[in-house]
Amino acid sequence: MRKKWQKQMTFMPLVDSMSIRRFCRIGLADEGFKKSALHKNIKALSADTWQLINREVLAHAEEALEQSVAHPSRTALAIE
Repeated sequence: MRKKWQKQMTFMPLVDSMSIRRFCRIGLADEGFKKSALHKNIKALSADTWQLINREVLAHAEEALEQSVAHPSRTALAIE
């Protein structure tokens, strides 16, 4: 799965995104970083780190989903 993700990252416009530039502290006049640096850092992550990242992402997604789902009120249920 990690190799598939790395291939997808190759096509992302990494330095073109202002939010990514701010997060990585890349100035507007700076060239940014090369894809090889990104790949090297991704490879350096351990399996335990990937599991932790996945758990956090899933927890955040579940929380966002719970907040976006409209639960029916008792009145709406009584009408049916």
